[in-house]
Amino acid sequence: MSRDRLDEAPIPAIALRDDVVTYANRAAGALLGTEPAALVGQPAARVLAAEARDALRVPAGGAAPRALASAVIAAGGRRVEVEASAFAHGGETVVLLRDARTPGELAARRADLEAGDAELAARNRLVDLAATAPDLPEFFARGLEVVREVAGCRGVGVWLLDEARGELVLHRSLGVTPQADAAHARVPLDSAGTASVVRSGAPSVFPVDAFREPTRSMVAAAGFDTVVSVPLRVRSRVVGVMNAGFGGPPDVAAARLPLLVKLAGPFAAAVETQRLFDDLRRSYAELERAQRKLVQRERLAAIGEVSAVIAHEVRNPLAVVFNSLGSLQRILRPQGDVRLLLDVIQEEADRLNRTVGDLLDFARPSEPSPRPEPLERLVDEALGAAVAQPPEGLAIRREHDPALPAVPVDGRQLRQALVNLLVNAVQAMPRGGTLSVRTARDGAHVRLEVCDTGPGVPEGMRQRVFEPFYSTKATGTGLGLAVVRRIAESHGGSAEVLDAPGGGARFVLRLPLEPAPPVEIGGGVGSDRPG
Repeated sequence: MSRDRLDEAPIPAIALRDDVVTYANRAAGALLGTEPAALVGQPAARVLAAEARDALRVPAGGAAPRALASAVIAAGGRRVEVEASAFAHGGETVVLLRDARTPGELAARRADLEAGDAELAARNRLVDLAATAPDLPEFFARGLEVVREVAGCRGVGVWLLDEARGELVLHRSLGVTPQADAAHARVPLDSAGTASVVRSGAPSVFPVDAFREPTRSMVAAAGFDTVVSVPLRVRSRVVGVMNAGFGGPPDVAAARLPLLVKLAGPFAAAVETQRLFDDLRRSYAELERAQRKLVQRERLAAIGEVSAVIAHEVRNPLAVVFNSLGSLQRILRPQGDVRLLLDVIQEEADRLNRTVGDLLDFARPSEPSPRPEPLERLVDEALGAAVAQPPEGLAIRREHDPALPAVPVDGRQLRQALVNLLVNAVQAMPRGGTLSVRTARDGAHVRLEVCDTGPGVPEGMRQRVFEPFYSTKATGTGLGLAVVRRIAESHGGSAEVLDAPGGGARFVLRLPLEPAPPVEIGGGVGSDRPG
């Protein structure tokens, strides 16, 4: 018989020579569940059972033996019951095969193959969704539709583990009543039912009676008799559970358990992918912040070095100017316009000297030496230095918490920061207003506020006012609040500017009530200090 004719024949056929398969047609490959080419070259022992090989061996030119039922073994090890017969042809033994399984066995086998194909298709759909869905909620929403469709459950939901709270938190559900969702919104890990799946890491089938009230009644109200709970596992770690509700006895739901275990895999992978993405995003954000801080620190260090050089070079000529002014005033005893001009020179020289002092304060910060200081006394001393003679129309209010303990600070540095804030506030109210100073406890910190009733600081400028050399005043150096924030941060605290109640600006210092660990001091961030 021509092999071309055998290729097209509906009867499965293989050819053997010296107990090796030399040919297999398409029908044989379909019967044995493999490609015909995969059978060629296989030993007969890999294809035919021993009893079949002995019975079907045909001497050259011999008559064909009777047909018999035998187990034919495909290359993959799957056994298929067939009827086989053989005849000799051209030095080969041609074996014809016929499926000997009952119609029921074939139908069951076909159903198994179709179910496997459906499971594989559903899993592939979920994997594709996980790769294309824009975010985790979208994947949950569409993925649960696939699970309910394939598993035939009445409702399904995904709960993720909140390790910090020790609870399972509902993230998405489908086909579940709002009441049941509410009952399951947070499932403590010491409760019955799904929480035990997290602890054991093994899938389980729970009748409604396994849940505690009010969960039990809510689950029953959703139309469930049984709940299948499958852990979402990432390697050896359980990150959540997928619950599917079924009607009918537990064995109905138990039959779907293997399928749900397979379908839970893409959900666990999607949760882990989202976690890794969030971690990566946080890492990038932290890296970006660290880079910005490093650039700012290097920039401020360079500014500090330049400022120190300038201040040093300016201070020496200033000393000559002050000495010369003093000598001129003694020698000339000036009157009229001459005296006025000398006073102007004196005033501008004083302003330049204060600017030099600000530059040096900013350029050469010192490590604070904290010791317990009564905050009320430091505030009073700062007020005395900044507002020794209150201008007309200025009202000063103090609000001090009498129960506030001594605060571990460097008194000299904090007094300087307070003077900068107070002078800044007074200058913001040239026509008078209310200057308020408040101290209060704020948890493990003390909160110190300096408020004015001036025009305030626009929201868009609140970060910039803490930059060195940024000033909104014609005569400002832009270093005052830079020093304030640097001092606050060197003490382990913070400085910020907010709106004051009723209008104006509110500068807030927060300082720890316990000594702060040493902080590396760099150029600070601040607004502008008068000078």
